[in-house]
Amino acid sequence: MKASGYEIQCCSSKKFKKNVKTVTVKKSRKMATMKRLKGGKTYYIRVRAYSKINGMKYNGAWSKVRRINIRN
Repeated sequence: MKASGYEIQCCSSKKFKKNVKTVTVKKSRKMATMKRLKGGKTYYIRVRAYSKINGMKYNGAWSKVRRINIRN
């Protein structure tokens, strides 16, 4: 099964419990931009693929959580 696109989640908490920002990227696009992230903070990112088959959306497993630091 090929991926139709990807979901990217960003959160300031490693557990992804609250204030989670999600961006959906179609496969044809190469980049995604998260807006309103504050400089000097640490964020956690995870990604998963999804496929659309006959109007139904099927999600893959979340990737490992990666830590990123935003520069000022």
